[in-house]
Amino acid sequence: MPELGEVEDHLPTPVSDEAEWADAVKVAFSLWFHIPDRPDELARFPNLVVPSEQTLRSWQAVLDQSAEPVVRARLGDLLWQLPAKPRRHRQSRIASQAYEQLAGRWTGLDAKNAQIRALQLALELDDRARAASLIATAMSEFDTTIDDAAPGVSFGYLGILVYAPPGLRSTDLPSRFERAKTVYAAQPHLLKQLIEMQMHLAGSDPVQRAALDQELIHVFLRAAEQSAGLASYLHLQSAIQAAQNYPALRDIAMAHQREFDLTSLGRKPPRTRWKSILIVCADIELASWTDQTGRRRSRKCSNCLRPADTPMPTARKPVHRLIVMCFASQ
Repeated sequence: MPELGEVEDHLPTPVSDEAEWADAVKVAFSLWFHIPDRPDELARFPNLVVPSEQTLRSWQAVLDQSAEPVVRARLGDLLWQLPAKPRRHRQSRIASQAYEQLAGRWTGLDAKNAQIRALQLALELDDRARAASLIATAMSEFDTTIDDAAPGVSFGYLGILVYAPPGLRSTDLPSRFERAKTVYAAQPHLLKQLIEMQMHLAGSDPVQRAALDQELIHVFLRAAEQSAGLASYLHLQSAIQAAQNYPALRDIAMAHQREFDLTSLGRKPPRTRWKSILIVCADIELASWTDQTGRRRSRKCSNCLRPADTPMPTARKPVHRLIVMCFASQ
């Protein structure tokens, strides 16, 4: 973003008090401009309050006379966001055009953010022709930046395409998702962001959402298999969280996670693989349900682990048809 000194260099020569205009511009550029992560969340000046009439007159005068897009974008956006201000649509249109100019001048995240704000203002004005042009530019920029090392720029442009109004949305999004997933195949958390974007496009379609859910689970399972130590353990934890509605996949992730030695977060030495089965134990004489590791067990069925939702039996009392989870070797 530009420095205030650069902005002052582009101020028009005022016909009135030069210091008054300069002070008003300093106020404008001292306000924090919040840029959300998602393009469908509007950028705002959260701390904006209605300034003095003198400052408002100065903002409008500078906006009318300056040709510098940095100045026109900031002042036009400020005046647009002030409530009950006359000619707000004109000011918004000026700001949108200025942001578009800046998107062409700047690079990287600054260019992407300017493009997003230009589109947001065009949509607020219901200027669909300008919005369609900006979306087409975003598509071109995504194709240009997708191979860059840093994903923030390309993801931002893809977000523009995903969160565009349905009537303006490209029909060629699947190929771009496929391309992005190929580029970031080794980065599961970036793949997660891509799948979340696809979830937005899927809407309430249960078939598409289920397929994307399971794709995300497999992303983390593959990542766990391809990594080691803490990274592998955390990928399995992510898989478990993503698989809450898919018990079979959740059990696979949990079984792999049990292979870790939590004291060193390394996999335990090779041993017999285990599978989980449900059995019924009748009339078990219970001595204690807690062993040295803190797990609750029965004396006569030393491999039995009581499920967390099984009511706690009274010690040394027979329990009839208690369902427990046992681990039996394959």
